[in-house]
Amino acid sequence: MHLTRRVRPALGVGVACVLLVAAAAIPDARAQQRITEIAIEGNQRIEPDTVRTYLRVAVGDPFDDVLINDSLKSLFATGLFADVSIRRAGGALVVSVVENPIVNQLAFEGNRRIEDETLEAEVQLRPRVVYTRTRVRNDVQRLLQLYRRSGRFTATVEPKIIQLPQNRVDVVFEIAEGPLTKVEKINVIGNARFSDGRLRSVLATKEDRWYRFFSASDTYDPDRLSFDRELLRRFYLSRGHADFRVVSSVAELSPDGSGFFVTFTVEEGVSYRFGAVDVRSELRDLEREGLLGLLATVTGETYNAELVEDTIRALTFELGKLGYAFIDIRPEIRRDREKRTVDVTYVIDEGPRVYVDRIEISGFFDRVELTEERGTAPDRTNVLVDVEERSTGELSLGVGYSTTDAVLGDFSLRERNLLGRGQDLRLGASVLARRQQVDLSFTEPHFLDRDLAAGFDLFNVQRDLQDESSYDQDNLGFGLRAGFRIAENLRQSLRYRLRRESIENVAANASRFIRDQEGERTLSSIGFTLTYDVRDDRLEPTRGYVVEFGQDLAGLLGSVRFLKSTLDYAYHFPLSEQWIATLAVAQGYIVGLGQDVGIGDRFFVGGTNLRGFRTAGIGPRDRETEDALGGNLFYVGTAEVRFPLGLPNEFGILGRLFAEAGSLTEIDVSGPDLIDRASLRAATGFGLSWGSPLGPIRLDFAFPFLKEEFDREEAFRFSFGTRF
Repeated sequence: MHLTRRVRPALGVGVACVLLVAAAAIPDARAQQRITEIAIEGNQRIEPDTVRTYLRVAVGDPFDDVLINDSLKSLFATGLFADVSIRRAGGALVVSVVENPIVNQLAFEGNRRIEDETLEAEVQLRPRVVYTRTRVRNDVQRLLQLYRRSGRFTATVEPKIIQLPQNRVDVVFEIAEGPLTKVEKINVIGNARFSDGRLRSVLATKEDRWYRFFSASDTYDPDRLSFDRELLRRFYLSRGHADFRVVSSVAELSPDGSGFFVTFTVEEGVSYRFGAVDVRSELRDLEREGLLGLLATVTGETYNAELVEDTIRALTFELGKLGYAFIDIRPEIRRDREKRTVDVTYVIDEGPRVYVDRIEISGFFDRVELTEERGTAPDRTNVLVDVEERSTGELSLGVGYSTTDAVLGDFSLRERNLLGRGQDLRLGASVLARRQQVDLSFTEPHFLDRDLAAGFDLFNVQRDLQDESSYDQDNLGFGLRAGFRIAENLRQSLRYRLRRESIENVAANASRFIRDQEGERTLSSIGFTLTYDVRDDRLEPTRGYVVEFGQDLAGLLGSVRFLKSTLDYAYHFPLSEQWIATLAVAQGYIVGLGQDVGIGDRFFVGGTNLRGFRTAGIGPRDRETEDALGGNLFYVGTAEVRFPLGLPNEFGILGRLFAEAGSLTEIDVSGPDLIDRASLRAATGFGLSWGSPLGPIRLDFAFPFLKEEFDREEAFRFSFGTRF
C-alpha cells in the first residue's frame, strides 16, 4: 500500500514533464517547417512571377510571420491590387490578390469654362493606367484647386466609375463649376496717411463691380493676393515709409459662398527722408567723384526705394561700360529713427575686368534673357542670350473716325525678320475720306555691321484739301533714311527725299494765289533731326522732357529750293500723385532760296496742333475766297494737366484741362486780297481720353478767346481708332 501511494505522485510528475517538453517542442518543430511552394491566386493581367518579386519570402524560407506581414504591405504598396490576403496551406504559401482595374477611358462632364485639354493636363489618371481610389481622390483635389485658381470656389467634382469587362473601367468626373467667386469688399486696417480708396487703386485685386465685364481682376485669386502684398510694400517704400510692413492679408468666404471679404492689416511707420548719400568703392583706379553724378538719391528728398534701385542700375551700367562685368553693388542703409532719415552708402565690391569670349544666341525673338558664365580665363566671360522664338510676320487692319478725316481705315503687311537677318519690310495702305496713302518701307537695323538703322521708303499720298484751300495734292516719291545713337539719350537721324508734287483739281473760284501754283514740281531735299529724350515713358510720360530739332534743305536737284527748320519741346512733371502737367512748344520757319515758298511746303496750323480752331483755321487767307494759304512762320504753346476722374483705374479714363496759344504768319505773295495778321490766337478747354478695349478714344472741347474775324473755329474734336 505504501509503495503504491509513493508511485502515483512520481508518475504524475513524470507525465507533466513529458507534456511540457512536448509543448515546447511544437513551436520549434513548426519553425523548422519551410515553404515548399508559393501559389498565386486571383491574378488576371499580372504574371505570378511578377507577384512573387514583391514578396519578402521565397521557396525554402521558413514561415516567418514578420516577413509574411511585410510581404502583404509590399504588395499593397505597388498600387496594382485592390485587395491582398496570404494564408498557409500545408507547406504552401497561398497569395490571393484582387487586381485594380485598368482605366479604359477618361471623360469630363459639366465643364464649360475650362477645356478638357486643360483638365486632362491636371490629373494623373490616363487611359491604360492602373486605377486606384487614392489617385482618384488626388485628381479630384487637383481639379478643385484648378477651379479655385480660376475663381470658382463653389465648384464640385464627383468621380463616377463605370465597370467594363476584362477588369477595365471608365472614369467620368462630373463637374458643377458654379459661378465666379468675386471679391465683394477690400478693407485696409492700420493706414493713416493714405485712404482705403487710394490703397485699393494700388492693388491688382479689385472689388466686384458691374462694369468689370472685360476684366478678371475682381475674381478672387490667392496668388494675386500675394502679389498685392508686394504692391503695397513697393507703394509705401517709394513714399518714404522705410519701416512699412503688411502684418496680414486675410480672405474670408461669405457664408453663402458668393464672394470674399479681403482684409489687409498694415503698419505704415513714419516717413523718412534721405540723409547722407555716398559711394564707397574697392575698385582700383576708379574715381569716386565720377560716380556721384549718377546717384538718383538726393539728401533731403523723401526716401524712395525705387530710386535706390535706379541708382544701382545706373552704377552697374556705367561700370559695365568700363569693363567691370562681375561687380557687386550693395546699398548699406542706416535708419535714424529720431531724425527720420535714411543714410545710403553704395558699396562697390572689387572684381576683375572681364572681356567677352563669345556671345551665344538661341531662339528668336519673343522673350530675351541674358546670363553670364565664367569664360576661359578669370578675366573673361561668356554672354548667353536665350530668346524665345515667335512669328515675325504681321498682318494688321485698322479702323477709326475723327472729325478731321471722317471714317478712316488702314492695312499693313509686315515682316520684321526678313530672310532671318532682322530686316524690317512693310507694305501699308491708308484710306481716309480725304486722304489716301500707299507706302513701302525697308529697314536694315545694323547697316554696315554698325549701330546704324538705315532704310528706304516709297510712297504715294493723295490729299483732298478742297475744304481748306480748294485744291487736291498728289505726292509720289521715295526717301532714304538713317538713324544712330550719339549718347544714351541723344539720337540723330538723317534723311534724303525726292518727290514729285502735283497741285491739281483747283476749283474755278479758288484763290489766285493757289491757281498760280497749279501743276507739277520736283523736290529734292536732305535733312536731319536731333532728339534728346529723358522722359520716363514715351507713350504716357509723367516726368522728364524731350527736345527735337530738325532741318531740311531743298535744292540739290529738282525745281524747289528752301531751308526749313523746326523745334519741338515738351516738359512733363507731376503736380501730385496722379496729376501730371505738360508744357510744350512747337515752332517752325521756312525760307525760300532764290524763290517763293510753295503752298505744299508751308506750315498750316489748327486742328490737332491748335485746338479751338479747324484744320488750317488760322494764318494767311484769301480775303475773297477765304482759302487758307499757309505761312512761313508758326509757333504754338501748350499747357495741359492730365488727371483721374475718380473712376476705377482699369477704366483708363482721364480728364484733361488745357490752354493753347499760337500764330501763323508770313507769306511770300502780296496783294489787297491777302489777309495776314501775326496776332496771337488762344483757346482753353477740357477733354477726355479713354483707352477703351476697342482702341483709344479722345474728345476735346475748346473755346477760343483770342481770334481774328476770318479764323475758322472748332469747338469739338473727336477721334477713335483701333487695330486688329
